[in-house]
Amino acid sequence: MEVLARVARLARRQYGLISHDQAVELGLSAQQIRTLVATGAWRVERRGVYVVGGAPPSWEQTLLAVTLPFDDCWITHGTAARLWRMRHAPEVGKIEALRPYGKVLRVSGVQLHRSRIIVPDDLSREARVPVTSRARTIVECAARLDVAQTGKLIDDYQRIDQALGLERVRACFARLAGGGHRRLFSIRTALMFRIPGYDAGESDLELRTLRTLISAGLPIPVQQHRMMLNGKRVRIDLAYPELKIAIELQSWEFHGGRESFDEDKARIGDLVADGWRGIEITARHAPPDVVRRIGGAIRHAQAAAA
Repeated sequence: MEVLARVARLARRQYGLISHDQAVELGLSAQQIRTLVATGAWRVERRGVYVVGGAPPSWEQTLLAVTLPFDDCWITHGTAARLWRMRHAPEVGKIEALRPYGKVLRVSGVQLHRSRIIVPDDLSREARVPVTSRARTIVECAARLDVAQTGKLIDDYQRIDQALGLERVRACFARLAGGGHRRLFSIRTALMFRIPGYDAGESDLELRTLRTLISAGLPIPVQQHRMMLNGKRVRIDLAYPELKIAIELQSWEFHGGRESFDEDKARIGDLVADGWRGIEITARHAPPDVVRRIGGAIRHAQAAAA
């Protein structure tokens, strides 16, 4: 039957799902749909949503089943953060969905959020699931996070989208704040610290080290300093080029495992051979130790240059 073949093709693009309205549009009658369910060819996933042909379950399938019956429903908040694979996001309990204000959605296991402010920039798709954009997801999650956690979400996004990530979060915040959105303290404060020209760096360790140096009154180093070394273009995490001080942040998580870790150590050796002073900082170094080591190197270099 040609209509069933069309249904199967569409379902394959939707994790094996088909909505009642989609099936009718493709040519099936309500009675035919009931028969397919009664015979076990289709399984009811949610009201108005069916699993076709025994497609295997998945988390993405579960999320898409929530939004599929509607053309104005998106996964949001903590569930969206998990779909976007955001670190530092709040714990996921119930599936959370967003619809325009005035639209009702009562589905078992789903927490509904409604908003009067939903613009195209707030909406996206990830893994074929309608979802709030990364920026909107961060702003919504911030209500459940403290300033530091919210800042980490923003910084991770800026590392993905260095050109526009921060500004997209700022624009989304401005839209929702203007609409009377409550509980925006964390996102407001986190954005205050991220002035124009702010660089999220490559890791949380980089930002921690940078803030430690600034708080101690030491000169602000250059982030991600690019230079030629032994005929190759290299990049130093933090540097004082005029003093020839290179600071490498040895973070296993953000430096790609053993191979990249070893490359960082080899680069420090090359820098020392070229007349630089190399300093390695790890997550185990407490702020006083960071200040002592880097501050001492700065004073030594300044005295030598005098």
